[in-house]
Amino acid sequence: MKKSLKQLAYEFYETEPIKDLRELLARGTRDFPNRVAIVSQTQVDGPMQEITYSRLEEEVAALAAGWRKLLKLDPEKKESKKIALIAPNSYFWVLTYFSVVNSGHVIVPLDWQLPVRDLTILIKHSGANVIVFSGVIDEKIVELKKELKNIYHYVSLDVSGETDLTIEALKDQGYRTPRYLQVYWEQPLYHETLCTLLFTSGTTSEPKGVMLCHKYLSAMAYGFGQLIDLKERVTLSVLPLYHSMESAVGFFAPLYGGVTIYFLAGGIQNFAHNLQIARPTVMLLVPLLVEGSYTRLKESLPPETDKKTFAKELQKFFGGRLEKIIVGGAPCNPLIASQLEELGIKILQGYGITENSPAISCCREQANIHAAVGVPIPFLKVRIDSPNEEGVGEVVVRGPTVMLGYYNNKRLTDQAIINGWLHTGDYGYFDDNGFLYVAGRKKNVILGKNGKNVYPEEVEFLLNNTPGIMESMVYGKMIDNDVKVAALIVPDALQLETMDPKLKTNPDQKIIEKILADQIKKVNEANAPYKAVVDFQVVSGIPKTATGKIKRSYPDAKVVRSKN
Repeated sequence: MKKSLKQLAYEFYETEPIKDLRELLARGTRDFPNRVAIVSQTQVDGPMQEITYSRLEEEVAALAAGWRKLLKLDPEKKESKKIALIAPNSYFWVLTYFSVVNSGHVIVPLDWQLPVRDLTILIKHSGANVIVFSGVIDEKIVELKKELKNIYHYVSLDVSGETDLTIEALKDQGYRTPRYLQVYWEQPLYHETLCTLLFTSGTTSEPKGVMLCHKYLSAMAYGFGQLIDLKERVTLSVLPLYHSMESAVGFFAPLYGGVTIYFLAGGIQNFAHNLQIARPTVMLLVPLLVEGSYTRLKESLPPETDKKTFAKELQKFFGGRLEKIIVGGAPCNPLIASQLEELGIKILQGYGITENSPAISCCREQANIHAAVGVPIPFLKVRIDSPNEEGVGEVVVRGPTVMLGYYNNKRLTDQAIINGWLHTGDYGYFDDNGFLYVAGRKKNVILGKNGKNVYPEEVEFLLNNTPGIMESMVYGKMIDNDVKVAALIVPDALQLETMDPKLKTNPDQKIIEKILADQIKKVNEANAPYKAVVDFQVVSGIPKTATGKIKRSYPDAKVVRSKN
């Protein structure tokens, strides 16, 4: 007998609603005044600075006063400026974000690693007239100054040769402003007007700027807390804060729960080292880091290593006290997730899109299915639109976190939000227990003349769990006047060498292709005929976004025909 969701899942956690991000910080000061909110480090192995919850709110208020003085704004009037923020994660990134949105302005976080061309397009489209940046992009700032004529101020988060104006100096000016705390709280905030502009694509001729407001972002902070208990934990921020997943689930929700967040120098490149410093109890990661960490550790241990020793080494790698990892941005391999859980670390798969601020659902510690993306946040309505005979259709969402729309683009907004329902562009389905599963992106679906939908992500899962294959990208290719399934394959050199020892001394491409063709044939035999991979190409790597999502494109290179 199948259990209902109510029987399967324990009750949702109770959380206190807040109406804006100013209340988020005030709640931290009220409930956790002396608890460390943020630990910041600007240089690898450099000194670390601890900022309590009460100090964080105080410094945000001071910097907000500094902005008023710089921008010459009248606190009695409704005046709003757009401020672009281009920098790696840091305490000053956090300070800038909150001081801007909590004083009625609009923040435009951008990927600091984008080329100047893309940054120029996005800044012009956003209408920003102030740029806050890190000295690591000084060379880009030189070029941006040539391209952008409507920027009034360039403000640096740290030492820069391109401006003498720094966030630290603005904050000090704010502290010298009479009644800065009182003015901060008297400044009106409009909860349903734009406060954050996030771009989901910036290299096309039509940038998509997602408009979010205080109401949506604060709802996400307490709403996610209804699914996952984050109270007074410790986390290490690894993913970029300009990404909606990290800012909401790795930043707002933890601050709501009194979590201590480490921002350490070196980023992902220093991941293993920083884990030993922060010793997190909970983390938000993308599958690339979860699966890569597990695989590399397993390969580094002797084959005869027992489960108890492996579990001990795994905890040691993650700092010694990790309880759970929330995975988002892309699907995590369910087999690896199950193995990690057997070793003592919960893997909780989540799902969301920027247009929903972003989380939609997440697995829970006592209601966890690794192939699913969990149960929806309680205040959201989630349904499957136009399901097929298998129950698969587009995931659509309605609730208090759905975006205002795309900035200056009513056409795209009207396509995405229909009668109040946000169309995610993802195909999915619910099981009998109320767990949501995502089959793949609507735009990625391969549809041949037989009328059958092939979801690339499902085929990729099978390929990626096949010996000799490290990862893959599946796509549709026109073959014999029909769209067939093709794949890019990244071989696993170590596994291939165990399958054919001659490859250790002679990595012959023809031998590699033959082994891979045989392996793909086995996958095809276990799959539906219309999902068969009929073409493949061996490649050295597959391009991904900062959060580990595959950058899908149709390869132009010559394809190696498999003999299946």
